[in-house]
Amino acid sequence: RTMSSIMLTLGTSGLLAQSRKLAVIGNNIANNTTIGYKSADVTFAEAFTYNGQRQTNGLQSHQGQGVVVKGTTSDWETGATVYTGSETNIAIVGDGFLPTSYNGETMYTRAGDFSFYEQLAPVAGPPLVPGEYVLMRPNGAILQDNAGNNLVVASPTGGMPSALEIKPDGSVYIDNSSV
Repeated sequence: RTMSSIMLTLGTSGLLAQSRKLAVIGNNIANNTTIGYKSADVTFAEAFTYNGQRQTNGLQSHQGQGVVVKGTTSDWETGATVYTGSETNIAIVGDGFLPTSYNGETMYTRAGDFSFYEQLAPVAGPPLVPGEYVLMRPNGAILQDNAGNNLVVASPTGGMPSALEIKPDGSVYIDNSSV
């Protein structure tokens, strides 16, 4: 290979890696107000090839091939917890995800913008009766219990629940009654 083709390869590898970094930065900017979004970052590595020869000091001879994207990492640190004034909004402090049912599949999220929803025609899980509710996100994802079923919440007095409490161990209380 000629020196000019090697230089072109090295320069191109750098441009491609920086292009990937700019795409990740653009995604971070576009999603920075999305509830539960975690920013990402790109890490780079130097690319080498072994040319099959040993140097006089016994080390293998490697030729630099530029830079490659080593990977994309997400920042899983807990973000700021903001009081929203809604008892149905859930925040996870520390590790973990909330299991939800979305289009018949179990999905996991850290977004906790739930509200009570009377589900008259259940998507999945046990059939509901009037006066039973689920906790649903704006996108239609329904909070699940630890068995993978939609978490059905019913007020002991009937009708819309007036109080929700979720304990640190995950137990849920509706109007002071355990769900």
